[in-house]
Amino acid sequence: MEDNNNLLEELKSLSEKLVETESILSAFFNQVPFMLAVASKDGRFIKVNYAWQCELGWSLEELCSNPYKYFIHPDDIDATTEQEQRMDQGLSVKGFQNRYRHKDGTYITIEWNSSPYVTESGITYTSCRIVDKTCFACPLVKK
Repeated sequence: MEDNNNLLEELKSLSEKLVETESILSAFFNQVPFMLAVASKDGRFIKVNYAWQCELGWSLEELCSNPYKYFIHPDDIDATTEQEQRMDQGLSVKGFQNRYRHKDGTYITIEWNSSPYVTESGITYTSCRIVDKTCFACPLVKK
């Protein structure tokens, strides 16, 4: 019985540490002025930070509920697919540029740095920056 109590206390402590770590990482993720994203192998964003909303005008929910190719300029789809194939081979992408559609219909050039997390899940971690436009007035932290 005492072993069960010790195990429960250890699980409770680990759970509390996990919640604290998630909170810290989330705060950091959303404070960074660059656009950060985690994407799945099926072509969807799992998580994006608030800089995406600032720069592209789409809500975080809109960005994560549509395939990311929905936002890419039609002329850039093939080049983007080539970069996805590189990542499927475990290679990182550095300095790749494509155009993303702003919610107002204009296109913004984004420069990408992406690294695949090489597992069967195919998750990709990405940081990017706007090449031809910067939004300075947008608050990055959700209130």
